[in-house]
Amino acid sequence: MRFWLSFSAILLVATVTLPGCSRHEPTESPEPSDSTNISADSPLNSNPETDNTLPLVPTSAAEFEQDDKILSPQSDGWDSEFDAEVAGKTLKAIWHGIQTRSTVSEFLNSQMIVQDVETGPSETRYQDGAISVQRVQLSHKSHSITADDFTDQIRSTIPFSDLSHLHYHVKITSVRYEANKVRTTALLELANSDAMQSWQSNATWECQWIRVDATHLKLAAIQVARRQDAVIQTRQAWFADKTMALVGEDASYLRQLEHGHHYWLQRIERSHRFDTSVRNGLAVGDANGDGLDDVYLCQPPGLPNLLFIHQPDGSVKNVAAEAGVDWLDQTSAAIFADLDNDGDQDLVVGTPTGTLILANDGQLHFQHQATLSHEYDVQSISVVDYDADGWLDVFICIYRTESPSADQHFLYRDAVGGGQNRLYRNTSQNQPRTFQDVSHESKIAETAARYTLAASWEDFDNDGDQDLYVANDFGKNYFYRNDDGTFTDVAAEAGVEDIGSGMSVGWGDFDNDGLMDLYVGNMFSSAGSRVTSQTAFRSNEKDEIRDIYKRLAKGNTLFKNQGDGTFREVGEAANVELGRWAWSSLFADLNNDGWQDLMVANGYITTSDTGDL
Repeated sequence: MRFWLSFSAILLVATVTLPGCSRHEPTESPEPSDSTNISADSPLNSNPETDNTLPLVPTSAAEFEQDDKILSPQSDGWDSEFDAEVAGKTLKAIWHGIQTRSTVSEFLNSQMIVQDVETGPSETRYQDGAISVQRVQLSHKSHSITADDFTDQIRSTIPFSDLSHLHYHVKITSVRYEANKVRTTALLELANSDAMQSWQSNATWECQWIRVDATHLKLAAIQVARRQDAVIQTRQAWFADKTMALVGEDASYLRQLEHGHHYWLQRIERSHRFDTSVRNGLAVGDANGDGLDDVYLCQPPGLPNLLFIHQPDGSVKNVAAEAGVDWLDQTSAAIFADLDNDGDQDLVVGTPTGTLILANDGQLHFQHQATLSHEYDVQSISVVDYDADGWLDVFICIYRTESPSADQHFLYRDAVGGGQNRLYRNTSQNQPRTFQDVSHESKIAETAARYTLAASWEDFDNDGDQDLYVANDFGKNYFYRNDDGTFTDVAAEAGVEDIGSGMSVGWGDFDNDGLMDLYVGNMFSSAGSRVTSQTAFRSNEKDEIRDIYKRLAKGNTLFKNQGDGTFREVGEAANVELGRWAWSSLFADLNNDGWQDLMVANGYITTSDTGDL
């Protein structure tokens, strides 16, 4: 089962029923009662009858030991995973010692072999008035060093004397064995700052370990395979979080957005289709025609969606109720677009019972004009004039079907049987605000229904019409070439099937050659990279099948447009594969230097329990 991240906090509206699309209508306040009505001001367990706190059960030392044995990867023969855990914890302990200037000799061999640990000559990869990016040049020469000298040498590579705020993060991505030695690949991320500058270092360490006993490893050798440092010569961050400054005083923030997803999971009934997999998007557009961008924030079921209007003084105000867009249905996606060619931004809203077309009257009020039917699990919505008739059409990504086929076998690396994506042609030139389902007519629906999370349009071949790339979870993606309003999937011949956990799509000309390149967001997994590289992993499968599983864990993919209808994969060389769980990925020239940068939104639900996945 795949899970998703909800990017917004939410407010519970008690005892809401959702037979179809509904708005948040004001009603008379009911009499107080002792029922399970809950408000945003309610403490987590204020009602004893709805207390979700589980009683603590005494556990003996023997039971703890038994649980540890069961949970240990060694119990299933995966020694490599056990060693990865030990190596990761040991590297973190070493970095803690480096930060606190405490001894780490217990984790290090008395004599170590190191290569390129010290800072050598570097090559400037980027330089402007404030930011400098340096790639350290490697000598590929090894030498012996004592454990004490090793820690001193590591500290000397960090351009700060005060390491109290040093952030370090370690991921073990590979485990190999040689005689009595263990070899690991570790991705290392460091960051620190002071009043004058901020610094970040990304490196790859190839580590060799000596086994001390069954549960301990000592670091014996390090080879730095890659290192790149970035320095911002100012204490001011490149981006500043202005959320509280903008919406912190709005009543909707206190009611809905102040609490996180985990908080509301314990308050909203599953009958409203709310669980850990619920995800909600947003739309940005000029809703009132004043030249300022506004934000429509989708909310989970039972909670009114929010419309933040950008005020002249820079603040925002929620006017969703007044505008008629405070829908209570689970809303996973939305987009602003002028669908009726009257000069203002209409709103398209995706709900389980259909995608709503809401017409803007030009006075910041939206009227429901049509509902586009589809299966319930909307993921994202895009608009485009695919047939070049001057009217914007609507494409809807569907993930799951509510009625899967009983004989449909789910194959993780090549799953079909998901929801059927929909293409609606805007026929408003014939009859105002009408749309025709052309999914089959356009041949979009001729490809197998997969688990689609995202899609994006672009004229990749510069022939004047818009082509479509579709990112699917659990397998192949689709790339539909537009041939005068009908579509052909050319993903295989173009070299962009990108079998993976397709989560997002971005188009941009990253090399400024006049051709639009493609960036596909997937899932990076250090554990997946380790496990799929072991000979014990699916040992009965062919190598090409095992390679697919390895690819599923590698992360994002950058495809360079070669201008002949094909693309070349260049993500590893460009160092843009590690995007973690890449829910959204966009090209944008963030520093106005004429080159397209990449921004990737990633993560998952955060709870107070750091061990909770």
